[in-house]
Amino acid sequence: MASSCCAACRSRQGVGIRVHVRSYEERSIGASDEAGNAQACAFIELRPVNGSAEHYGVGIDGNIITASIKALVSGVNRNASAL
Repeated sequence: MASSCCAACRSRQGVGIRVHVRSYEERSIGASDEAGNAQACAFIELRPVNGSAEHYGVGIDGNIITASIKALVSGVNRNASAL
């Protein structure tokens, strides 16, 4: 999902953010006694296309897709000047 979001950001209609996803992981946070109560955590390592230093982001949400998008936004915001 994060790679799809990166591709959308690079597109002509996107915002011109050009990064490569170097690493992506997802985990659940805590056990859930009842379905629907677990939280998802996504970790992402990004590298700008221009080759500058990598940067990282983390996203947490009840939905893993939303968590991965939050991780992407977090990573981009951490080092926006490198993009």
